[in-house]
Amino acid sequence: MLNPKFKKENLLFFFMIFCFIIGILIFAFKQYNSLFFMICSQIYFIIFGSINLFYTIKSRNSLTKREISGYLIDEILVAIGYYFLAILYPFIFNFVINISLRQMLYFHLWDSLTVHIFCWKIYLYFAKRNNKKYHREMDYEQWKEYFLEKYSEISEFKKDAKRKLAHFYPALVIIGFYFLGIVFEPLSIKYGIESLTFSKYWQLAIAIHFLWTMNIADLFRLNNFKKLGKFATRWFENSLRPSELETFAQGSIMILSWIPFFLADIQILLVIVLISSISDGVTSIIGIKFGKISIKGTKKKLEGTIAGFITTYLIIIIINLILPFQGLKGFEIHIIALVTAFAFGFVDIFGGKITDNFLNPVVTGLIIWILLTIFQFL
Repeated sequence: MLNPKFKKENLLFFFMIFCFIIGILIFAFKQYNSLFFMICSQIYFIIFGSINLFYTIKSRNSLTKREISGYLIDEILVAIGYYFLAILYPFIFNFVINISLRQMLYFHLWDSLTVHIFCWKIYLYFAKRNNKKYHREMDYEQWKEYFLEKYSEISEFKKDAKRKLAHFYPALVIIGFYFLGIVFEPLSIKYGIESLTFSKYWQLAIAIHFLWTMNIADLFRLNNFKKLGKFATRWFENSLRPSELETFAQGSIMILSWIPFFLADIQILLVIVLISSISDGVTSIIGIKFGKISIKGTKKKLEGTIAGFITTYLIIIIINLILPFQGLKGFEIHIIALVTAFAFGFVDIFGGKITDNFLNPVVTGLIIWILLTIFQFL
């Protein structure tokens, strides 16, 4: 995947075929409770973390990364995020009391992740063939020139709004599947699947599939661009900004920052997902469109930060109205909302070299989790 000469992507592909054959044999003998499926998925995450780390180390001396150190930090965080996902993965469905059901969830996740890689292999074959057939072959340097020319023709507001909208898609899916779990519970409960189990499974599965889709596309974009087809390049045209041309897009690191909160109460997960998409988007868009007052020492606008502060506060209040936090008094939820909103503003202004797409959900989520635990035990 990293070097066409050695075909490293084929090593991963053949390894997953081997795992798939073993898994199907286990499934055929109805050994659903085998730990193989969970452990195999953990190995997948470790492999992807290592691929990202290898690319980061290989490209660490590039001129761009020497000039902008934040690129290197973000790429290392992506690799660490995969390792962290491998560690947390066995505990995500611990709330499911039925052990057989829990193992089935791990089986279906493993199965879909394996098929995901097979689909990428098929896509890359047809993408390469169609690029040649329709004379769309170009190297990455040529595509960057095309991208920058097209990007310059769009207003800054429209460019940022389109990119923030792309960040909202994963959040929309996470939130949507929570409510789908409630809608389908009368049917799923007949099979022993409660709404929370249904929601958490689909939320995690789709989050990881989004993560893999974006991360694999990024790795090919940066290492072997000619293999990508029209769909992938169109996606990058609508979601990338010039500062991301030499590094990963922000979607991967944003989704990885959500992973620890699959262990938390569902309210916390929904809040940090909304903060990642809505609060961050509002801050950026309001700052660009209406910002007049610059914050000293940063490129941020005061109006944007205030808008993000208010949005974060309202998100927590609204989530509490729809799905109340357990064991909280009225004034306590306002304290949590205010502290979290201040934390969001602080990260937005003083985030430094680490991207706010990672820091905002991690910092605000941990603050909510800690304060919620304190108030519940008082």
